[in-house]
Amino acid sequence: HVARNVVVTSKGSSTSGTDDQNDERKVSKWKVRGIFRDASGTTGSSEPSVAVIYLMKWLMFRISMGAGLIKIRGSSCWTKKTCLWYHFETQPIPSPLSFVFHFLPKWVLSRAVDLDLLVQVYMVWLVLIPAGNVAGDVRFAGVMRFLRRVGGLVQIGFMVNIMLSGNFSILNHLTIVPALAC
Repeated sequence: HVARNVVVTSKGSSTSGTDDQNDERKVSKWKVRGIFRDASGTTGSSEPSVAVIYLMKWLMFRISMGAGLIKIRGSSCWTKKTCLWYHFETQPIPSPLSFVFHFLPKWVLSRAVDLDLLVQVYMVWLVLIPAGNVAGDVRFAGVMRFLRRVGGLVQIGFMVNIMLSGNFSILNHLTIVPALAC
């Protein structure tokens, strides 16, 4: 005989299974909830910790700044602004819209290189603007929050553009996640 018992889930429904299966369910629930715990040890219903938010902003900054700097240091086509002239036909797995992007006028593609570097090297600094009420001025804090959110939205928009113009698997989807902390 295998011992069977009934486990009541958080929504009130009951499931039955062996003791080993129920233990696995309890452990997996604990692991999932543990991901959302902040430093105080409370569950995901509380506000995320300040440290986690700043680390997500730092991650967004590092990803974008790293991608921008490698372009500046890596190849002369970025300084000549010709990289996107051939990028869409040479990428590993083009998206359905890559065809459209490839046939844009060369001057548009050259300006897109400028936009790329603007977003990845200069606009990314906006995501590091601190949160909170600085020097007791609520209006100043509101302006800083607005600028930080603009920085996050610009990064998200840039990643969506890359998703539309090329298929880089889940990389761009994952890069949007830290930008949500802004």
